[in-house]
Amino acid sequence: MKKTGRRYLIEDENSEKGVYVNGRKVDKWVLQPGDTVSIGETVLRYNEKDRN
Repeated sequence: MKKTGRRYLIEDENSEKGVYVNGRKVDKWVLQPGDTVSIGETVLRYNEKDRN
């Protein structure tokens, strides 16, 4: 995962099991608040803190 401007990009680097966002296999994905990321058996939910 890397920060690009104000967003975060997740990218699969040829992993064996793949990277899934919201149940969909992806190579690259710009994360949006509420996205669910699955990598192997690990599941993460992406959220952003309001900076105002």
